[in-house]
Amino acid sequence: MDTSKKSPYANGWGLIGGNPELRNKRRKKPHYEHPFLLDPFEKPEDLEQIRSFLSEFPIEVEIGFRRGHFLRERTVHCPERRFLGFELTLEWCRKMVRFLEREKVTNTRIIQSDARPLLEQILPVNGVDSFYVFFPDPWWKKRHHKRRLVTAETLDLFHRYLKHDGNFIFRTDVIPYFDHVRELLEQHGGFDIHIPESPELSLPKTHREKKCAELGIETVSLQAIRKA
Repeated sequence: MDTSKKSPYANGWGLIGGNPELRNKRRKKPHYEHPFLLDPFEKPEDLEQIRSFLSEFPIEVEIGFRRGHFLRERTVHCPERRFLGFELTLEWCRKMVRFLEREKVTNTRIIQSDARPLLEQILPVNGVDSFYVFFPDPWWKKRHHKRRLVTAETLDLFHRYLKHDGNFIFRTDVIPYFDHVRELLEQHGGFDIHIPESPELSLPKTHREKKCAELGIETVSLQAIRKA
């Protein structure tokens, strides 16, 4: 396993639509101003704010939080931790920061952006306790698989920024995607893989997971623990 190679996401490439800085110049995102909602591609000064926010605290990162059921509950019950939530959809970002403001939760920052080109700029190496990726878009067509969130390159990033014994937790209701992620982890070699018989009861459930339970749809989960 070679984790020294430069990530293809370092300059924003490898994303849907290409370089996010160039994409923003061509198509501006709807604007919404809030101190808890950050966008380093729109406001470069937010980078330093994020780094300062994360200093000297246990760090957890959820990528693609959507309706935010997991992140809301997790942040409220773990005030001693610092959370980053990444989400592309402005509607969900706006609802999340309104929740944080209403509940007076100050340990969380929301970033309206793809996480991958930013992780290397804002996270301390070997400094993250947990990465969460729940029910990501499976990108069903084979020619679209390169757009999937969990790839070999993403696992390299997770491995670099997780602490020893830090977690990457993945959940989905798409069994082929789950099998692919498990295969990628086995090929990577930097993680111990645990597959619970049922989802972790100690962690909050996402909106999608609750719906799957109501409809009798199987969900699967794995925990990948970073090796030393």
